[in-house]
Parts: sequence; C-alpha cells; structure tokens
Amino acid sequence: MNLCRDITLAALLGAGFVAGAGVPGTVNADLLNVRLAPELKAPVVVKLRSGDAVDVEKEVGQFYEINAPKKTPVYVSGVYIRNGRTTRTLKMYADMSASSPLLGELPAGTELKVVRETRYGWTQIEPPAGIRLYTAKLYINLTAPLPEETATAAEEAVPEKKADAAVSAEKESAAPATAIIVVKDEAAPAPTSATPEAKEEAPAVVAVPEKTENATAAEAAEVKETPTPAPASTTTVSAETTAEKSAAAVGASASSAPAQQAAAETPQEQKTTFTPEYLKELAALGVAPSEGEQKKVTGYVLPLSSTTTDTVQYALLRRDGNRYVTEYFLSSGSLDLEEFVEKTVQFDGVVCKVPDWKTPLFVAVRAEVEK
Repeated sequence: MNLCRDITLAALLGAGFVAGAGVPGTVNADLLNVRLAPELKAPVVVKLRSGDAVDVEKEVGQFYEINAPKKTPVYVSGVYIRNGRTTRTLKMYADMSASSPLLGELPAGTELKVVRETRYGWTQIEPPAGIRLYTAKLYINLTAPLPEETATAAEEAVPEKKADAAVSAEKESAAPATAIIVVKDEAAPAPTSATPEAKEEAPAVVAVPEKTENATAAEAAEVKETPTPAPASTTTVSAETTAEKSAAAVGASASSAPAQQAAAETPQEQKTTFTPEYLKELAALGVAPSEGEQKKVTGYVLPLSSTTTDTVQYALLRRDGNRYVTEYFLSSGSLDLEEFVEKTVQFDGVVCKVPDWKTPLFVAVRAEVEK
C-alpha cells in the first residue's frame, strides 16, 4: 500500500475533497480509534464517537478500511501555500510535527481547503479524497453489505490479532487524539536554541517561518559592497633598449596609467549565482534572489527549534541588551550552515522578503567566522 502514490493520483485526477464512494456506516461505540494501518500497533490518527458516519471501502481482517473522516486532522507546511494551492509537493501529517504519522503527499498545484492557520507555520486542511484509515469492524454498523470483491480481500488478509483482542484494544478512554499546547515565549539572557515566534507584537527570541496576518518583513538598510580593487599593473622600461623604443614604451606606460588608476578605483562587481534546484526551492517560498538586496550582515547562528521547510533551518540573531532576537531567517544553497551554529559569523548574501513572513530571509553565499 503506497499512501503517497494514492494521494498524488487522487489529486491529479481532480478528486478534490469529495466524499468517497464506499458503503456508509455509523459508529456504535462510545469512542472508537481510527488507525493509520490495519493493526493494533499502528498510530491512532483520530477518534470517532457514537453515531459518527464513516465511509467503508473494504474489509481487511478484523478492520474496515475507511475514507478519512472529515474530522481527521491533516496538517501541511503553510509556507508552500499560495492562493489556496500548493507551490510544491507537500507531505501531509496527522499533527503539527514532521515526526507525526505521515498521511500521504499532495503534488504541486493542488487546490486545498484550509481549516485554520497556526502560529508555528503549519496549516490545517480538510482531508482530501484518497486517504485511507482503519478501524475495528465490530464497532461499525453498515447500511448495506460490502461488495463481493472486498470479502475476497478480507479472506486474503491475515489478521495480526484475534477479534476479541481488537475489540478490547479499541475500547479506550476518551482522550483526544492530539493535544495542542500553547507555550508562552519567555526572554532568555543567552540563546540556546531557536524558538517559535508568535503573531503578536511582543518580541520573541527566535521565530519560525510562519504565515501571519497583515505582517510584512522590515525594510533592510541598503549597504553596497566594496570589494577589494584589483592591483594596478606596472610597466618596466629596460635600460638596454634604444632611445626610440624607450620613448615609445614610456609613452605607452603613461597613456595606460589613467586607465589603470580608474580600474583600481572602480570596485569589481561580485556576482552571486545559485543552482537551478535551489532557485526552485526559493521560488516555492515566493522568493526571487534577483529582486533582493545584496548585503553584509553579522550575527549569532542558531538552528530553528521548529520549522516546516527544509530550505530554512537556521536563524541569525543579534544582541539586544541582555538577550538575543532574530534578525533574519538563514538559508544557503552553497554553504553548510551547520558548521556555523553557535558562532558569530559575517555573511555576504541577499536579503529577501518572503510573502506573509514578519522576518526577512537572508540567503548566504559567503561566510567568515569572527574571532
């Protein structure tokens, strides 16, 4: 069973968010676990209550395979959603964590129905068609028999537990499937790890890439780079040459002197190049480095404690009194930023604005650790 393939196929076929075409049923237990796979050790994705409706696709051992109920929590990275569509392939999770159960993938360009946006960069969406989950069949009342082909699949399936074991295991306490804990930000005298940034105006020690309402990145002051000028070349006239050749050489040297001086006084423009793959990742975030501002910045590097994108894993902090605050999110397509963690570093690169982010993104191309 390939969940990622199933979800991608459903989206490409335009299945959207319509209900499945299985056999309707209702829950007859007070509280019923719905799992990621047809086994008792599989993670619980959602809990259903008595009378909740389900859409049964087939029978698998002591379980029914059902379409994900509408109340199923599905989370994706909100930074890759523009105008209700995904800007790249997105993984779907059962909670606001990349370590939570993986429900499948959605291809770039998929239209989503957003339920809510969280302060930590995750966006909850309605479960799309194609997500299959499992629950104990003993606690589902069907309105009609399943098609014959599903019975064949049930005979071929090998139940991992006896029916009575499945029954006892599925009757669990009415604890919620997931818990969302709101943690207030607290200022620390010295940074140890990057923590999420709240939408409120109160400063946070470190922010995580997120979508915020009516928030724009602060304009960075324009600082032009002044690269080291190329040394001027010199012309040496041999004492053994004839007077005529010596005069010509001296004249050539004198005529080239102004051009050499002008070249020495004019800074050479440093060109910043990025790989096509990295540019594609930035474009999915809504970032175009060519539209950013080239700049030198200095700060203290820390990894983000929580992030929903592989492209942005670090933050650049500046000292503010007795604490550190995030000045930029940090990304690079050429540098290994891990080697700069917990160090004060001067970076050359480009300051970019990411749509809906309060904190600007700094794309680093060169780095020098301060001693």
